[in-house]
Amino acid sequence: MSDERTRVYTPYGRMAHLLPLGALVSFGSPVALCRRSPALFDSWRGTGSQAEYDKAAALPLCQRCKKAAGGER
Repeated sequence: MSDERTRVYTPYGRMAHLLPLGALVSFGSPVALCRRSPALFDSWRGTGSQAEYDKAAALPLCQRCKKAAGGER
């Protein structure tokens, strides 16, 4: 994966999404590359600990993020 993107997921999501490097995924209402925003009261995860990173890395990307990543995973 490009080091210019961060893979994140939502608490009840089954797919990961990609955010541009430097996006404040813990604040406000960030938008993934696929333009999907988290649902109300559904904050992004996969943004801090190694366990969160591993969780996000294990999930398949949504189709739009996969396309944006050039077919990765």
